[in-house]
Amino acid sequence: MGVMQNKRHRAARTSLNKPPDHGSEFSDHIAELTVALGDSTRRQIYLHIYQDSKSITTADVAKHFNIHPNVARHHLEKLLQTGFLTIDTTRVREKSGAGRPSKLYRASTKQALHPAPSQKDRLLIELLLATLTGIPTEDAEHLAEEAGVRYGAQLAENAHKTGNAPALSRRDVLHIVAETMNKRGFHISASLEEETLIAQQCPFAEMATKHPQIVCAIDRGMLRGMFDNLLGVASHLSTTSKALGDKTCTAKL
Repeated sequence: MGVMQNKRHRAARTSLNKPPDHGSEFSDHIAELTVALGDSTRRQIYLHIYQDSKSITTADVAKHFNIHPNVARHHLEKLLQTGFLTIDTTRVREKSGAGRPSKLYRASTKQALHPAPSQKDRLLIELLLATLTGIPTEDAEHLAEEAGVRYGAQLAENAHKTGNAPALSRRDVLHIVAETMNKRGFHISASLEEETLIAQQCPFAEMATKHPQIVCAIDRGMLRGMFDNLLGVASHLSTTSKALGDKTCTAKL
């Protein structure tokens, strides 16, 4: 009897500890995503190609990201192997001198998954919206942005432990901020030359349509808090927002 109970207990523990089955297709996609986009440079390359919707060569990528052509080719081939890029057979870029024409890569119809916003983030915004209801818009916007600044500073500290580490370059800061926001459900790419972040997706877009001033102020504050913390100086961001009537959502240093 005791042996049977022990077996049942072990079976119950195994069942409880077993991760939920989300289906092989979803699991396979997550595995591919980890391999394809787990590297920050590769992720930026993919977002750059996906956003521009143009064919691109290894030399183009190497020049844009200031990396060696062999490194660029490695990232492009990884993205090609996992299906996030495809070869453009409709165009051939002529190559000066001897040798084959340059291979042209473009984004495939397969898209990367973007995480949903954490319940903590959504709850924070909902609490702020409830708290600031009835307060004059200008005051509510100011309070929302300051709350975002404090939260952004916390995110920056979690993303990059400074200690005795050397100061970050502005390029490094742009990468860290973009990656941190993407992990929270945003879809942000970085234009390093223009020192600008471009958001293709906001996880709080639905809330922003109803309360654009407050929600956009929170997002703006989060970015400012991260940039200020990582740069060590006031960032003086210039931002645009679709919810507030602009064509795109951007943040420029």
